[in-house]
Amino acid sequence: MTDFPSTIQTSDWRLFREKPKKRQIKTTFESGHVQSRAGATQMKREFTIGWPSMSRTDYDSLVTFFESYQGTVFNFTHPITSVVYSVRFMENELPEAEPIGTAYVKLDGLKLEEA
Repeated sequence: MTDFPSTIQTSDWRLFREKPKKRQIKTTFESGHVQSRAGATQMKREFTIGWPSMSRTDYDSLVTFFESYQGTVFNFTHPITSVVYSVRFMENELPEAEPIGTAYVKLDGLKLEEA
């Protein structure tokens, strides 16, 4: 399995968000009572990463990686704990890159989900 490109500067921790998720199945009865149970055996994580100032070179590398690995699973190293997770891109497109001059962009909201 391939790794998220190590040549790309690590996501800024201030723009990094992590959301643990575990699916639940609910059944509502005519009486108004609700029965629920876990819909999955294990919890999955959703990560949102971003860069307040990413070089155009890193951005081009990210676009190439996205084009090559969209729809497949790859390794992502958590920028704070250094734990490696198997993830995939959640969206069908990259977030909009906001130009900062000619050599840098701001990119926030790149979503990954644990596989």
